[in-house]
Amino acid sequence: MSEPARKLPPVDFKAVAAAALAAADAVLSRWLPDGRRHGAEYIARNPTRDDRKPGSFSINAHTGAWMDGATGDKGGDLVALVAYLDRVKQPEAARRLAEFLRIDPVSAVPAVPRSRREKTASNDNGLHAVEAGTAPGTAAGPAVPARGPAAEDWQPLQPVPDDAPPAPARHPRKGEPVRRWEYRDAAGRLLFIVCRFERPEGGKEVQPLAWGRLRDRNGKVRTGWHWKALPAPRPLYGLDRLAARPEAPVLICEGEKAADAAGELFPGSVAITSPNGSNAAGKADWRPLAGRSCVLWPDADAPGTAYAEAVERLAEAAGARCVQWLDLRELRRTPGTDAEGRPGFEAWEAGRELADGWDAADALAEGWTAGHMAELQRQLQFLDGCLFVPTPAQRAAALAEADMQAETAGAAGPAAVAFVPHFELLEQWTEDTQGRRRGPGLYWHGCDRQGEPLAPEWISDPLHVLACTRDQRGEAWGRLLAFKDHEGRRHEWAMPMELLRSDGAELRGELLRLGLIFATGPRARQRLADYIAQERPADFARCVERTGWHGDAFVLPHRTFGEGAERVLFQAETTAGHAFSERGTLAEWRTHVAAHCIGNSRLLLAASCGFAALLLGRIGEESGGFHLRGGSSTGKTTALHVAASLFGPPGRYVQRWRATANGLEAIAVQHSDCLLILDELAQVDPKDAGEAAYLLANGQGKARAGRSGGARARASWRLLFLSAGEISLSEHMRAAGKRAHAGQEIRLADLDADAGRGFGIFEALHGRADGAALSRELSDAAGRYHGTAAPAFLSALLADLAALPGTVEALRRAWLARHLPAGASGQAHRVAGRFALVGIAGELASRYAVTGWPQGAALEAAAVCWRAWLEGRGGPGNAEPAAMLDQVRRFLLAHGEARFADLDGSDDRRTIIVNRAGFRERTPAGGWRYLIPAEGWPEVCSGFEPKAVAALLAARGCLDTEDGRTTRRERLPGLGRVRCYVVLPALWEGTDDAAA
Repeated sequence: MSEPARKLPPVDFKAVAAAALAAADAVLSRWLPDGRRHGAEYIARNPTRDDRKPGSFSINAHTGAWMDGATGDKGGDLVALVAYLDRVKQPEAARRLAEFLRIDPVSAVPAVPRSRREKTASNDNGLHAVEAGTAPGTAAGPAVPARGPAAEDWQPLQPVPDDAPPAPARHPRKGEPVRRWEYRDAAGRLLFIVCRFERPEGGKEVQPLAWGRLRDRNGKVRTGWHWKALPAPRPLYGLDRLAARPEAPVLICEGEKAADAAGELFPGSVAITSPNGSNAAGKADWRPLAGRSCVLWPDADAPGTAYAEAVERLAEAAGARCVQWLDLRELRRTPGTDAEGRPGFEAWEAGRELADGWDAADALAEGWTAGHMAELQRQLQFLDGCLFVPTPAQRAAALAEADMQAETAGAAGPAAVAFVPHFELLEQWTEDTQGRRRGPGLYWHGCDRQGEPLAPEWISDPLHVLACTRDQRGEAWGRLLAFKDHEGRRHEWAMPMELLRSDGAELRGELLRLGLIFATGPRARQRLADYIAQERPADFARCVERTGWHGDAFVLPHRTFGEGAERVLFQAETTAGHAFSERGTLAEWRTHVAAHCIGNSRLLLAASCGFAALLLGRIGEESGGFHLRGGSSTGKTTALHVAASLFGPPGRYVQRWRATANGLEAIAVQHSDCLLILDELAQVDPKDAGEAAYLLANGQGKARAGRSGGARARASWRLLFLSAGEISLSEHMRAAGKRAHAGQEIRLADLDADAGRGFGIFEALHGRADGAALSRELSDAAGRYHGTAAPAFLSALLADLAALPGTVEALRRAWLARHLPAGASGQAHRVAGRFALVGIAGELASRYAVTGWPQGAALEAAAVCWRAWLEGRGGPGNAEPAAMLDQVRRFLLAHGEARFADLDGSDDRRTIIVNRAGFRERTPAGGWRYLIPAEGWPEVCSGFEPKAVAALLAARGCLDTEDGRTTRRERLPGLGRVRCYVVLPALWEGTDDAAA
């Protein structure tokens, strides 16, 4: 007699349906593997019928309800769905779901077979723990506690306690790991460690190491470090970085090594991964990706693609804002550098493919850098391409939607679509649907009055609008334009939008100057302006109107060094006028120009001035300059050419003093934080020379009114300037009857160009016959090799910005302690500080291997020139006292005979004294004693405070005083007893005019 069939216990349909809904993505991927998630809807083909395209069969992943619009089949939960797909009854469908979810279909709690509990290894990297409530391939929610003693076998404790001992350095069987990765929570606390081991036979093995409580088979409990994994859901690698940068894009890779490499290649993103390899993506907790923009970097093989597809679904289910894939096709390039040392790529190799399993770590090993990734994105943007593309699921959904629309349109009949006029940008020859070929260019597709499209109208060569530009105040808006001229040379120009005003003639003129070809008809010209005005690129850049330091970026008209929070560009109505350019190599400049500076203090000083100018903005130094004074053919202009060769061709870079105030302001703005070189001081009007020196050194232009009457923004700059001329500033101003103030002479330190060796400005001829031969050779070399030293110096500075102020200050203190005389005046201290800075800059350039000069050469040259300046000035004191004495002496020398009458009446002159300044009388020693009424004293002291001059003369014993006053009462012919300033012959002591 056979046994009766055993009756199965009733199924808890409601509990099984709820558990299935909690793991909806995993369930749907298991029963409908070709489907894709679109918001709450899961779209797939219906396998129960001949369904060729997805679209009509959809499941709501939030409620479980499903429907096939083509057949009318539908259901209310996932149990009904499984029954429908497997063609079984609901109880059997519930049991199949329960088995997949590893839950008891009766009680809906995790089912843990004894055989599973007793396992000591698994196929998931040695995982021992039971993953309660987690379905394969899904991001589970909170784990459901398992029943029975097996749940207590392994209990990880997270985070690792602060007082926990260090993790073991070796595995008992596998030895010491080659790499270790620490998983941390959002607060930075250690959760567990992943270790990588190399197998003796080859290959790798990854083993997790966690802190927790383990009960062995004998019931003994040990708390400590164990080579065991965490139960699902497991934390992601990089949670601390995610929390620290909540707005940064997220780059998801397969494996910790790849994630670390991706973080180096894309420093603006947060690179993460999930633990335990490509098959365990569903056992990670992806909820931290909610609201984040994500990019998937798949390994270049089938498992890598499968992992990325799984993560895509999990990230979308977790609420990621958007998910894209990195286009591996664009990485089939060989990284390298261009002629200027900037990141670039070697020529494209046809048919080149990535190695199987190629990932971010391989990219790093092949020489890819963050600079290469940034350059690649820039190039792709220029070509209207993109490194980040929609995911395969998004592309499939777009195709499905297009197919559905096509089917709907076909059923409803052809629909009229209104033609929309638009611009089209072609990079290569193309053929349209009518067989017409069109070459590269910008085209306008217009229509007639009836809305019918017209033939495309060529506007210009390809013209790209790469970014919107604006200053830090949100003003001065512009567009970054890019195009190629007929020689294939690429041009970029940050164009101010204000050039579109009126008829745009200035805009077109600049584009023509740079080499863009465009149609010249009135309509085409307007189309060109419309295109630039209407383009809305996604990228933004900050524009500046002066060169120099802006944050951590140094901006030149043609190039920006360094990176900030965003790209910084020089924006101007035209790029003409600047002389920054390169010719030859740095090694050639070092050999043919810099080497001849060695042993020549004035040349070393001139070249070092160029390096010092680049430091001003980083150390907060004031503007100032040096003036090389000397006769014709002493080599002054050669020194200027050497200094100019750091930045560009001397013939264009060297400016002339002969300019209006407005012109000087514009030149200064174009050389901010750079070296401004001005030749021929004598060409500027003597009346304007002093004001020009003040203008350049003060760093700010004149206040001017705008068109509306309001104040315009003042031009500002910060620079060192190097000047040359046959006379000094004070001598030049004196020709116009003006006196140079001490402040002007301090701002433009006057230095004798003659080094005193009989060779003019030179001290060492380096084997040349005379100074003229060396001068000609240097000037010629500077014209052939230039513009490379300053960029090389800037590139080295960028790696040393943080330590730069402290380094310069320490070197300056040491230099001043050695060369500044004790008791030196504040004026001398300021000039000494400038000489020191120039020497330090030259020394830094030597350390950075820019110049090839011996160590200490630049510092010693600055000291030699400082001593020459000090000797020419007459000492380290303030300049004003000597100038005051000189003013009184000059007045008495000029007018002693013509405007002073003899006090005793013995003057036998028959001429009448006009505009008398005072009286004089002979002293017993034969000198003259001058009596000047108080009313005439200000004229004698012209340019200075009269009381200060009198006090100085009295202190020097040059003034006859009375009762502690600087004046005394004297009886003067025709005036009676009046107060006078009485100047004594002691005024002339120490001069060549003592007999006056």
